[in-house]
Amino acid sequence: MKPLLSYELKKILKRPFTLVVCFACIGICVLIGISSAMEQMAYAWGPDVYGSYEAIPENELARAQNTFGLVGPADGALVFHGPDAIRIDKENTKPFEGVWDSERLAAMASEYLAYKNDPSLYTDELDMDAIIMREWTLGEEMDGQSAAQYSAENPIYKMKPEFEYGKWQEWQTVEYLLDDIVLNADGDAKSFEEAFPLVEEPAVYEYHQGPLTATQAQGIFVGMLALLMLVAGLSPVFSDEVACRTEPMLLAAKYGRDKLVRAKLLSGLLFALGALAVLTLINVLLCGAFYGFGGYNMPVQLEPVNYSVPFAFTYGEYMLALIGMQALGLTAMAALVLLLSTLFRSAIPVIFTTGVFSFVVMLLSNAEAAVPVYISQTLPPGAAMPTALLYEGLTPGWGALAVPQWALAVLISAAALVLSILAVLRKYRRVSRV
Repeated sequence: MKPLLSYELKKILKRPFTLVVCFACIGICVLIGISSAMEQMAYAWGPDVYGSYEAIPENELARAQNTFGLVGPADGALVFHGPDAIRIDKENTKPFEGVWDSERLAAMASEYLAYKNDPSLYTDELDMDAIIMREWTLGEEMDGQSAAQYSAENPIYKMKPEFEYGKWQEWQTVEYLLDDIVLNADGDAKSFEEAFPLVEEPAVYEYHQGPLTATQAQGIFVGMLALLMLVAGLSPVFSDEVACRTEPMLLAAKYGRDKLVRAKLLSGLLFALGALAVLTLINVLLCGAFYGFGGYNMPVQLEPVNYSVPFAFTYGEYMLALIGMQALGLTAMAALVLLLSTLFRSAIPVIFTTGVFSFVVMLLSNAEAAVPVYISQTLPPGAAMPTALLYEGLTPGWGALAVPQWALAVLISAAALVLSILAVLRKYRRVSRV
């Protein structure tokens, strides 16, 4: 069985069309990984542009930690580092070009934290949920309007007349910086642990960029490219046999018809898993080369971090869940492609049929269904849904629906895998009896 399996696997890999598609997919994966990493780093200022800022009082920082989950050292110094630590929206920095010194930033950060702890300084209404919901889109919605004009049109967010758009631009910039506050080795994380008891260590955002980019690429590009590779590689497996009967007859006479069919099936499934493994390895290595390999043990967070809650589901666990589901789905698709190749004399109809089927499945599937799964699984019993979830548009209903969607996807993939394999074996057992 092993020599036959090895022979069938080599035959798949030696086909010119398969080689061209495989190298093309690997090249596309590399280019996507490099371009994605470079795009992220193009908006990031260097890790050593700024050091620490001493001007924020300890009491303000402590209140911010306790209220908003901001993590900083106990002595009040804000330490920013990492490739994504100082990522500032260029539109918001235009009015302040040339004035980004440490004292200016420290003053802005202090003012921003004061506003966060006491919104009444700048607003006439203390509806914090409404304020938080409005803040993220405020910069675009105001579009240069005065505070009075915006408040008249949007009474839910009643800003005081002295609150102008320029102040908001300052705070938007500071908000990017505060997303990357980290805890020093000798800092006190007691308030953070009290707020989020499920997290043993405070989350460090800049370490997240590597696994965040890797998981996003895994869910979007890697699965699609692996599917393309397996369709190109497996479409001719049984179609070639119909077109040229000499070799299959000799192999069947030597090893037996059942062993030949099983070898073809196993070689196809191994090729599908191998394609996924190669692309996954490229994805992880590229992200690690740009951002480092740390962070997979860190809890997944929503963004922006200072409104977010870190969850007890790590990036490593999320990546393993993605790979596991993709492996099952791709092996099921491989079995389906092999089944289709038994029905057509040419590989072209197999490729076309599989392409149409995959496109329809992609249209019908909910790409965002996976996102709330780890969220719904990490809230403590009886806990209220965090504002961050409402802010991101993720309601408790999403969390309740996501797990059945994953389970349904697993069941469908498993059923397709089993039925396709049984169909191929049944067809060729009939042939062998004849």
